[in-house]
Amino acid sequence: MVTQRLGFVMYLIAFALLLGLLTWLFSEYSIQKENDLYKPISLQSINGQIGVRLKKSRVGHYIAEGKINNQPVKFMIDTGATDVVISEDLAKKAGIKKKTKIELITANGKTEGWSAIITSLKLGEIEEREVRAVIVPSLGTVSPLLGMSFLERLSFEQQGNELIIRKTFMVN
Repeated sequence: MVTQRLGFVMYLIAFALLLGLLTWLFSEYSIQKENDLYKPISLQSINGQIGVRLKKSRVGHYIAEGKINNQPVKFMIDTGATDVVISEDLAKKAGIKKKTKIELITANGKTEGWSAIITSLKLGEIEEREVRAVIVPSLGTVSPLLGMSFLERLSFEQQGNELIIRKTFMVN
């Protein structure tokens, strides 16, 4: 009887270890897959265009790694945002200075923020300079929103579960 119980306990321990190992492996795989999802895929053509291809996240948003003044960020693409929207913490890290105090009307109601200019904003191979932004102290840890002050300089289109953003250069 004691041997049977010991065998059963050993079986449970082995099962728990296997379950733990599988959970860890799946978690690592899921994290890697998610990180790959956020990496913009570079597009280049012979007619002077550069661009990126973004894949839609599981929750239906386009999220992409980029840089603000060489500070790595994960943007949420937001065509409903007039400007690029960043937190006060990110503004400090990226050396972005507050300009004029402004009142903002958001989906969560009214809040205050500051107008600002981002010296350099990168999304994959695309770089834009002197991009209008809004610093929102109440944003907290929410991802910066890549709004129209950046996107209006480019062309973009959605194809299925992908968003393609392009910048055209004039070729002489």
